[in-house]
Amino acid sequence: MPGIVARIGGVPPDDREIDAVLGALHHFAFYAKRVKQSHHGWVGWVGLGGPCLARDRSQRHLVVYHGDGLSQSDVGRSEDRATEIATRIGTQPAQLAIALGGSFAVGCLDLESGEFHCMSDLHGHHRVYYRQAGTTLYVACELKAFSGWPEISLEPDYEALRDLVNYAYPLGDRTSLAGVKLLPPASRLIFRDGVAQVERYWHPLYRPTEADDDSLCEEGFSIFAAAFAAKTAESRRFVVPVSGGLDSRLLLAQAQTTGKDLVTFTYGHANSREAKVARDVMRCMGVEPRWVRTDEFPYAADILRRSAWFGEGMMSLTASLVARVAEQLSDEPRTSLFLNGIYGGPTNFSNSYHKPDELVADMPRNEKVARIGRTMFSHQLHGTQNYRKLRPDFARLCDEAYDREIERLLPEHEAVSPFFGHQKDAFFIANRLCRFMNQVDLNRYYWHETIPLTSAGLYAFYLRLPDRLKFGRLLHKRILARFYPRAAEAQVFSTGLSVHDELAGRSPRRPDPRAQRWRHYVGRLTAGRCNLPDPEDYGAHDYVYRRNHDVRRFYEDVLGDERPLSGDCFDFAVVREYLHKARRGANIVSSLSLILAWELWLRQLRERRWDV
Repeated sequence: MPGIVARIGGVPPDDREIDAVLGALHHFAFYAKRVKQSHHGWVGWVGLGGPCLARDRSQRHLVVYHGDGLSQSDVGRSEDRATEIATRIGTQPAQLAIALGGSFAVGCLDLESGEFHCMSDLHGHHRVYYRQAGTTLYVACELKAFSGWPEISLEPDYEALRDLVNYAYPLGDRTSLAGVKLLPPASRLIFRDGVAQVERYWHPLYRPTEADDDSLCEEGFSIFAAAFAAKTAESRRFVVPVSGGLDSRLLLAQAQTTGKDLVTFTYGHANSREAKVARDVMRCMGVEPRWVRTDEFPYAADILRRSAWFGEGMMSLTASLVARVAEQLSDEPRTSLFLNGIYGGPTNFSNSYHKPDELVADMPRNEKVARIGRTMFSHQLHGTQNYRKLRPDFARLCDEAYDREIERLLPEHEAVSPFFGHQKDAFFIANRLCRFMNQVDLNRYYWHETIPLTSAGLYAFYLRLPDRLKFGRLLHKRILARFYPRAAEAQVFSTGLSVHDELAGRSPRRPDPRAQRWRHYVGRLTAGRCNLPDPEDYGAHDYVYRRNHDVRRFYEDVLGDERPLSGDCFDFAVVREYLHKARRGANIVSSLSLILAWELWLRQLRERRWDV
């Protein structure tokens, strides 16, 4: 995503280096960029909005910032604010993170000593990648920025591909570029005397505290409303994507209270039930129910290439759906503030990655690992069927690493609470939320985006919220029912009930599994000629693949190459078999899109550009 970039140490900077690095990050003409140099190196910024570079009052420190915890005018024009950052980042990073409040990345260069500090927010939403080579530190908001430094070898990290195969995203601080690490959430990078060091400045601690439900509802809402106001104060116009869930309607309802201009939309194929529910939500809340049909507009190969470039080999290309929608909304000003609810749930007040029966102490380590492995994509990906597309040696490496990698990362989360449920929750916040959900959010490339459901205050509230109010998103529903009754009247996609009905304990709607099997068999028996989308799947990637010949042709051209770059890991005889089955009605595009994403990323690394 757009953000901060720097090189500290080494040879003096020159314009060609800076142009090459920023050129790899300047994806669209509506981006802004700014750079300042010194004899110690240079720091810069690329993205939407105003300049985010400033010196402190002493003129000794240069501060670079990207995010929504501060207004842009504060950082770009205020020596006082830059002075506060320069003073606290070295000695009080946790207090600084709380003061900044939201999602951000910030760096500070001492222009006299050359010492450099960089820190991520509590959620790690604004990414910071780094690599030390000799006595030089390279820092960037995106991996592709490293392609602008010719002295850095761009070799893929096959452990990241192993994680991608096993879990659908890399774990921990691993990236798809060998030697480059991701700065973890709530962490500070210190570069002093030619040595880089990373330290955590804050750790979550679960301390559930019982209190009156009404007072907790009031407190949670007040913290959210204050965070929303701070993040959106300077914006005059909001763009709000609406789904059939709870988070987007909460953001829409709060945005309506500001009286500012609103643009709302939803997206999905013609038969998508969630798109229909989202339009009902918008009608119920009195806004235009704009609908972007994802099965109607062209799906150019360049969108797939650009999505692979944005995903950097760390996500499946099914996420390109977001890029397609964003490009269809190109008539909207990109300076409008995009209110993204992607971080809804964990770290605020309503949801969690654990179950009531997991709030136990002294669970055996092997049982912890097994339960974590079964919670998300992992239980579907760990097995013969998923490994069939791999070369035997690579499949064996993936199989052997599956439990080992979960067990390697688990200890750092066991200190958050004596109860496994909280440990598991922290594991998934640091990995699935910060690595997967964050990675697939391509909206950040197209919009001036903010995440109203991420703030230090909401996270602190979440950690002391009683678990009974997290399960089933109970507190979230009560906030909607109490403060936004119109938003609570529309049905929720996952249950088919209104929020009021859910709170009343009525039975939810359950999709008929027979209908899904029937659609699958009809597609296979007719060799793909009868192409029926699943109403429960808003993306319907297999349906779009068979419907759009340009998409299918692109997959077949790239993955049908006789000399693929990823042939050491993937068995392309099996891949070609998958292509044949996908054409004839098999729902297998998710596997193909992962292979396509990695193959394109390897080509892009080789050529150091996206359009290959």
